Amino acid sequence: MSVRIVHLDIPYEDWPCAVTKTTADLIGLPNIGRIKVGLPADLILFKGRNFSELLSQPQHDRVVLRNGQVIDTNLPDYCELDS
Repeated sequence: MSVRIVHLDIPYEDWPCAVTKTTADLIGLPNIGRIKVGLPADLILFKGRNFSELLSQPQHDRVVLRNGQVIDTNLPDYCELDS
């Protein structure tokens, strides 16, 4: 959602760094926002052939990896929020 909120304009190749590596650098997290051997594999994989498809479609079918492992992305039932 942060990508949709950020003012995005051409050139497209600057967008990924703006919301990953650059942001992590600004808050002092040098191992976040990068894909590199030895770093945590925390990624979200989307289906889209280009940025227009990525930003225009809901991403309910995304794959979320935490430390290189697929995690469950099903939302909990709202009754679980009741006290």
